[in-house]
Amino acid sequence: MFDPFATAAAAAHPSTPDTELELRHERNVAKLPTVVDPITGEVHERIDELPSDQLAELLYRLRAAEADRKLARLAVDAELRTRLKRENRSAAIVGAYRLVVKSTAHREWDAETLRGVIADLRASGVDDPLFGDLFKPQPAKVDGNVARRLLDRLTGASRDVIANCFAWRDDKGGRLEIEQVPAELERGNGR
Repeated sequence: MFDPFATAAAAAHPSTPDTELELRHERNVAKLPTVVDPITGEVHERIDELPSDQLAELLYRLRAAEADRKLARLAVDAELRTRLKRENRSAAIVGAYRLVVKSTAHREWDAETLRGVIADLRASGVDDPLFGDLFKPQPAKVDGNVARRLLDRLTGASRDVIANCFAWRDDKGGRLEIEQVPAELERGNGR
């Protein structure tokens, strides 16, 4: 059976072989980066000229290399944080680099204890409009931002009993920041 519409459509958009994807967008060669194959070291300056199967293989290799580098980076980061922690330090200059561990700790509130403390404070005549906003709906959870604002507003014994309802928790061990230390200025150039 002959279908003139299908024949015309096929002629207007010729099909590509199953192993090649058709390029249907404008290329801006100036925006294409130079890509280095992480396995072979081959440099590809024009990835738009590579066949689709080679691009797919290159992408697979690049993703595998990214995963390997991320794993290595995380291991080195953890080892440096461990060494600083072992020396009970949060900052150090090591060679030409400054290392600083920034805290990732957060307050973990005990909602039930805080409920009791708020009830006791209200019974003793201490009240604050933030008391009503402290708890989120089910499951019982403390709104940490409201609790922090409340701590900033209260003073004395009222603040102390509220502060006893949380504990600092740091599951990550901090975030390591690293920067190069500027080389010492040559004599006479800095003044």
